Amino acid sequence: MANVLVIGRHPAHMETVLHFLRQHGYTARGETQNSGALAIFAIEKFDVVVIGGGVGEAARKEFKEKFTRLNSKIKFVEHYGSPDSLPSEIESALKQ
Repeated sequence: MANVLVIGRHPAHMETVLHFLRQHGYTARGETQNSGALAIFAIEKFDVVVIGGGVGEAARKEFKEKFTRLNSKIKFVEHYGSPDSLPSEIESALKQ
């Protein structure tokens, strides 16, 4: 299964999302701060980055630019709402 970095702004929601992904067989780490997400990505290999709805446009752009520079094969999922659709969104991104 894929190694997933989840970036969001709400710690309680983050825990729910991470638990859900792990139950579905993914290795998942989460971060609510930009600096933390950038630091984690620089030292760990991820297959997919999930960017939650609370992340602003400027931060989204920064993540995509910096993460792609570090790993040209990284996939992104722009996620809004319930985690129920995340497995299919992640699998879809991995096929692209």
